[in-house]
Amino acid sequence: GITAARPPGLENDPSNVSWSYRDPKGNIQGPFTATLMQKWYDEGYFTSDLLMKRTHLDTDWTPVGELSIRAGGDKLFLSSFSESGPP
Repeated sequence: GITAARPPGLENDPSNVSWSYRDPKGNIQGPFTATLMQKWYDEGYFTSDLLMKRTHLDTDWTPVGELSIRAGGDKLFLSSFSESGPP
């Protein structure tokens, strides 16, 4: 059988990263695509204290405000965060 491997070169594309968040009631929501998360962020749905993580990459939850600082003004969910290492 054919295994569903990722196409070459797309592994590090931030738009392919899945994100989850913890809603105000403590429920985990997601995973959602980075593109959809960015749309919601741009529309103002996420408060700065809402906890997020990259579903398959992160073990710790990080507030949106902290992620915004790390993104350095780039599109928050479409940026490669510095702690993920060199490109």
